[in-house]
Amino acid sequence: NIHQEAQRAYLYLIEILDKKSAEPYFLPLVEAAFRQESFDLVEDYAARYFYDYPEGKDKEKIELTLAKALFEEKKYDQAIAKLPSPLPDDPDFAVFTGLLYYHGNQFDKATETLGSLHKSGHLTDPMYIFMLAESLFMTRDYQQAKEIFKLLSDDDQNIAQILYRLAEIERHLDHQDEALKYLQKLVEKEGTSVWKSAAVKELEVKKFMEDFNKTKTKLNKK
Repeated sequence: NIHQEAQRAYLYLIEILDKKSAEPYFLPLVEAAFRQESFDLVEDYAARYFYDYPEGKDKEKIELTLAKALFEEKKYDQAIAKLPSPLPDDPDFAVFTGLLYYHGNQFDKATETLGSLHKSGHLTDPMYIFMLAESLFMTRDYQQAKEIFKLLSDDDQNIAQILYRLAEIERHLDHQDEALKYLQKLVEKEGTSVWKSAAVKELEVKKFMEDFNKTKTKLNKK
């Protein structure tokens, strides 16, 4: 494994060189461990670097690689804590930051980060646009969430959730007929999902209540 061999070489150099001369080899060491998907080693190497070089020249880059490793391990809160401060002024880094906030359930920050990218034209991937819309929904900015959800196409991989969210939004906006249309559209979609199942149940309950009220009205007239 080329990445494993690279780590051995960098570790050897770090061990035989003096502290100052060894510093430049930590970044490629951490990156090699990340490419090998040895995320626990990324944590170990990064911790050693931060201890030996608290103000090291590669601190920001190693923090970013560590944050990415923690993200891959689904340690979202820890990954967010390792983000460099101040954050680099870079769209790709901002996308990753927004992704972290979203998965860490910090929807206010996800909305701020991804929303800024959307306004500047740097948010083009449908997955990230979906995350922005979902974050807006979770922060109860229903009108804006509706506008962003509607940017996504009918063949989006999250279309079932999108349609269900749009139905929920229309209900929050007191547009009951529009909500019903989205639920019906979802039910007519091929395939199965928890969102489609929920829509089916809601429509069944709605029909039951309509039939019940009709029967009740007829009985009251007798």
